[in-house]
Amino acid sequence: MHEIPYPVRHREPRRSRNARPSAEGCELMKASAYNKQTAGPQTGKVKAAAEDSGIPVVAVTENLPQGEDHISWMSAQIHALKSALDR
Repeated sequence: MHEIPYPVRHREPRRSRNARPSAEGCELMKASAYNKQTAGPQTGKVKAAAEDSGIPVVAVTENLPQGEDHISWMSAQIHALKSALDR
């Protein structure tokens, strides 16, 4: 008998593309972050699923917003995430 050199993971059945995401089973999830500069339909569905489940949602950006310096921008994002994790 041959041993499998890597763990085999059970895959859940694929859901329909139109199925709404759910945060069900995400008891360990403390917050959800999304890039508001690239928000789209999929991002909106995941964001709504988190909000519906009572998971705090934090909007972040990957690019420095105009008129802000790097330190204040990063500090604000870190503060927003910390606030969400403290809820």
